[in-house]
Amino acid sequence: MNHRFVASCLGAFSLAFGSAAFADPQAQHCLPHGVQRGTEAKFVIKGQQLDDALELMLYDKGMEVVSLTVPTDDKRKGKELDVVVKIAADCPLGSQRMRVRTATGQSDIVNLSVGALPIVEENEPNTEFTKSQQIELDRTIHGQIANEDVDYFSFDAKQGDRVNIEVVGLRLGVSSSGNFFDPYLAILDEKKFEIATSDDTPLGWNDPSISFVAPADGRFTIELRDVSYNGDGNAYYLMHVGKFPLPAAISPLGGKPGETVNVQFLGDPLGEFTKPFVVPQPGDEGLVYVEAAGDTGVAPSSFPFRSSPLENVLEQEPNETVKEAIAAPAPGAWNGKLDKPGDIDCYKFTAKKGQVFDINVYGRRLRTAIDAVLTIRKADGGGLASNDDNRNPDSYVRFTAPADGEYIAEIRDQLRNGGPGYTYRIEATAVTPRVSATTAEIRRYVLPNFAIPQGGAHGYQMTVARQDVGGAVRMIAENLPKGVTLDHPAEWASDGTMPFVLRAAADAPLSGAWSTLNVECGDPAKPETLARAALSQEPMLVRGRNAERMWTERQERMPVVVTNAAPFKVRLEGPKGPIVQGGGCSLKVVVERAPEYKEAINVLLLQNPPGCSSNTAAQIPKDQNETTITLNAATNAAVRMSPIAVRAFADINGRTIETCSEFIPLTVEAPFIKFEFEQAAVVQGKETPLLVKVEKRRDWDGEAEVKLVGLPAKAEAAPLKLTKDQAELVFTVKTAADTPAGTTKGVLCQVQVPLNGEQIAHSLGSGRLRVDTPPKEAPAVAAQPAAPAAAPPKPISRLEQLRLEQKARDEAAKSGGATKE
Repeated sequence: MNHRFVASCLGAFSLAFGSAAFADPQAQHCLPHGVQRGTEAKFVIKGQQLDDALELMLYDKGMEVVSLTVPTDDKRKGKELDVVVKIAADCPLGSQRMRVRTATGQSDIVNLSVGALPIVEENEPNTEFTKSQQIELDRTIHGQIANEDVDYFSFDAKQGDRVNIEVVGLRLGVSSSGNFFDPYLAILDEKKFEIATSDDTPLGWNDPSISFVAPADGRFTIELRDVSYNGDGNAYYLMHVGKFPLPAAISPLGGKPGETVNVQFLGDPLGEFTKPFVVPQPGDEGLVYVEAAGDTGVAPSSFPFRSSPLENVLEQEPNETVKEAIAAPAPGAWNGKLDKPGDIDCYKFTAKKGQVFDINVYGRRLRTAIDAVLTIRKADGGGLASNDDNRNPDSYVRFTAPADGEYIAEIRDQLRNGGPGYTYRIEATAVTPRVSATTAEIRRYVLPNFAIPQGGAHGYQMTVARQDVGGAVRMIAENLPKGVTLDHPAEWASDGTMPFVLRAAADAPLSGAWSTLNVECGDPAKPETLARAALSQEPMLVRGRNAERMWTERQERMPVVVTNAAPFKVRLEGPKGPIVQGGGCSLKVVVERAPEYKEAINVLLLQNPPGCSSNTAAQIPKDQNETTITLNAATNAAVRMSPIAVRAFADINGRTIETCSEFIPLTVEAPFIKFEFEQAAVVQGKETPLLVKVEKRRDWDGEAEVKLVGLPAKAEAAPLKLTKDQAELVFTVKTAADTPAGTTKGVLCQVQVPLNGEQIAHSLGSGRLRVDTPPKEAPAVAAQPAAPAAAPPKPISRLEQLRLEQKARDEAAKSGGATKE
């Protein structure tokens, strides 16, 4: 036993086991769900297993934690955290994404929404029109919708007053999955007639917004409910009500980093307006965000904006026909809007024969209303390529110029719609290498966390997609916590799915960091071939029916944290030699336990070598330290060396702790030998030789043992020995009188080939055996004249010779005699 390990983990384990033990805390949501920027605010995080919380890790900029307090009373301990934050006056509007780091784990993501207005709580009862809650304008209402609930709020306005309302419901990311909260919004007059309604909006996804001008002096009522009258304890909302602007879209939708772009805000009830915007460096997915700020406030939601080095071109009307097409550079970015229903915009670019462009439309991805159709035409208007919704639902065309000349890019809406919200950006770029990487789910809908135990490790699988580039990927880690290292075996680097492991030194301090795990492929000596991207995760916070992804939060930095040491370490022991295609082996898994921990431990290979499978339910029983994992290689398994590792995880007080072993090499080779079966037939109750031709492919030590398997019931054949110099094997297959008649396919040989003191398992074949019923006795036949002399016999095959010898033995046995061999 590793006493150094036991001593080092004993102290940390004893402390943790007596309090929070191990595993991930659960941060379910915040109350309230929003804060006002430019203030210091308090909120409570609700969840489970929070009693050893150490830090609130903030993904986004603009907010800092003043204090994080763990309540000590029994009612709240472990279930709530008291948080005080300071929100900068220029903090970005929208979600502040956070995770709770504890001494023993890390929570899932939780959202806190930042707004510009003071927050007021909903006051029940307000479920009747006549009992609506009176509110002032320029406030944010924090409330909740119960099942079949309707919330009413009333306000006073004078004729001509602009009143805008936006709801943040689904975007809070706390709605129950399945029948998720889908808000519906209406404005009612004093007689309860609807003035305006809203369900979904392009910018707000499933969340509604209404912008209207009061038609007369009076009291107006807001009706807020679920569109299907659903609702429950998780149907929370923030409703912004005020005179702030509420435009439908912006144009242009992108610009160069560092440049000042005059952004038009379109579709506001009181008219369009323009504001200068200095384009920052790109954030996640190449995006930055533009606030719609005016004299009366700022819109609750910011507009996504592409930060890109491409040259901008702005649409100029008229450009509806090929002849009116606007000259545009390629590569370049072409920005515009479909002003009215039926509108078409055309851009003219020049290309040389064979020149290739990736032409991408950005519309719905930037939360505009357009459902784009992109068509590439010749200069005379003839069609060359077209696409509707390749990019869900934005259009994409890879265009290769058939000749030198001018070409037209035409864009329209699929349903011929148009208006202020139908803005777009078309990016035409040369084909460049691209790569992306995501972590694989550890089980359905569950992404792995990044909690690394002191002196231990955590293993992951990563899925890599390459576009216009191939070959191996390299992982480059940035901003890992102190004492944490990355282990990414090069042997896996050319695969589509590959393992990597994060390891923490035994003396790594308990800490956390938002770390970037980059993947890169291409030739470092040729920058034009390089592609690089950050490993990303997209946790699904709200799931719809049939597992539809209703709300996710994409992250390109991983929350890597160091936790208390685990109460066990794990080691994987592999075979000394290779395994072969069609064969397999048993892998030994050994754990070293801290003295206090004696419970069962589950073990699972981090990733099987390509074409191999392993059992997924292996367990080291309570009070034991070893088990085996069976690994089988398919007949078409990749011939290569693959480093493998084993995950070990266990439940402690209803929680899970996980660690991972070091990688060990596992080599898959082609079989050492090839078998070719001759077909064989036998009568029930008889025996027959079965010939197997042997082709040696490499040497081995001593004699291999060969077993014939897959025979029909009540048929058997004794095992044989095989040396590396033998060219054939002859099995004697014996049958019983009631062995089932018919042809048995898939007769195999299981071969144990000795090499370097180990047995290399082979499964070779396959052959066939036909079992016949005995022939019926024929009646006596009169003697016939002597036949002419027969021709000399033809040479017989080795199999025929064996059959004749067997027949002679059978006849001798009947007569009680013997035959010579």
